[in-house]
Amino acid sequence: MAGSSSSRPNMHTSRESWDTACTKDIEETWRTYARVPSLASVIPPGAATILAQSDASLLQVQQDTRLICEMQQDLAKTASRRFAEDGFEREWKIMAPVKRKEVILEGIYRTMSLPDMEDRRRWCPDSTSKYLASQNGDAFLRMLKGLLPTDLYASISVPIDIPHPVVDRFFTLSPADERKPGFKTIIRLYRLSRIYCLTTIVWNTFLAFYGEKETQLAIKPPKADRAADAKFREDPQGLNSTQVRDVMKQHNTQRKAYDHACWKCSKSERMFEPGQKLQACSKCRAINRLVFYCSRQCQLDDWKNGVPVPHKQICGKLMNEDSTVDSALNSDEVEVSWLPKADASYKRSPALLHQISLLRQGDGLDYVFVLPGSTGDDVGARFWPIEEKIQFLIQRNRAFRTGDPGAVSKMFLALCGVAATSSVPVSNELVRNQLENQYGVVLSEPLLSEEGPEPTSEEIMFAMLGLKDQIARSNAASATASA
Repeated sequence: MAGSSSSRPNMHTSRESWDTACTKDIEETWRTYARVPSLASVIPPGAATILAQSDASLLQVQQDTRLICEMQQDLAKTASRRFAEDGFEREWKIMAPVKRKEVILEGIYRTMSLPDMEDRRRWCPDSTSKYLASQNGDAFLRMLKGLLPTDLYASISVPIDIPHPVVDRFFTLSPADERKPGFKTIIRLYRLSRIYCLTTIVWNTFLAFYGEKETQLAIKPPKADRAADAKFREDPQGLNSTQVRDVMKQHNTQRKAYDHACWKCSKSERMFEPGQKLQACSKCRAINRLVFYCSRQCQLDDWKNGVPVPHKQICGKLMNEDSTVDSALNSDEVEVSWLPKADASYKRSPALLHQISLLRQGDGLDYVFVLPGSTGDDVGARFWPIEEKIQFLIQRNRAFRTGDPGAVSKMFLALCGVAATSSVPVSNELVRNQLENQYGVVLSEPLLSEEGPEPTSEEIMFAMLGLKDQIARSNAASATASA
């Protein structure tokens, strides 16, 4: 970024002044980048070639991918639950602007306290407190929702990116540049750095909102690539001796700030019990690559199901640039017979994703009333007789698929009837708030009077198939309980 971290106020003692200086530097940097055709135009070809031949750089792509996917998976589960149970979006919007910016700044501060985030943040013009607090805090909400998958049960194996028109243009390679050695690896590393930084800022801001904190460590790269360092010293790509020493000093300082950790579960050595230690993969060690595991189980899991690729594909093999190509695509949804796919134009809310995850856990439930601040004592709802159940499932499926307000209003009327007979008190107001939170509609009286289209034969058939699956799951749960 324009301006060095050493020239700014101290982040620990003058946080607001530091934040103002950072915002100024980031904005100046991206005013400059906006005038550059693309990143490829300023990449030294020789440096890119060295990077393409560096096993450590290529493996860093794999490690960053894995760490980002883990963090985004944790964020998705935690955020969707709190959107549903605590009304996070509502509470965020009613928070005083000054307090909201304080929370955002706390999230940024925690993130930038990690040793490698200063460098990663230079690719994030949308990481400033000024931007994230803008539009009454909606900028942060959009970023948070953008990091959530469409299905909480889908395993994230490709990091979810946050689009930005200037950054995306800057990172776009022409067909000719894509064929140049190392260029694709550089773009992947920088794009992953951007995703890593933004995801960490969002995660820390979300935790700060609830007054929570977690220990975060910078994981040491799997190999200190001394061969690449030697190549750099021999061919420093036009840098003078002082600049070379500065680069090597920065690299060594960063290495000391990292922790060795398990490649599968990211458990650091400092978290171990006395006498426990990490074990290195012997085949990788033979090629001067250090990949550690905390247990035999983690090693076996990573061998078969590692993210972004199973370890068996790279174990003991020097990687080339094509090895960093994403080997798996995000599975947006895990197919289940009773759950319709969302239309391409409809994005399910975090609260709705949480409702769907609860229905998957329940034994034949039609809906789950999420009690505020719930600790597992949510109330399940079932419709009966079968005609009423089918009618409700048709409306629920419409709402799942498109967020149709008419279907949501019919769900509200039906659920109020079930709530009145529930063994645990569930008010109409709770039902109303929950549906409005899940679908982003306002259940006013004119909306409740809408008739909506008659069910199609396809909708009836889908509901019947879902009912059949529901009965089968309920029977299986009963058999398991009695065994």
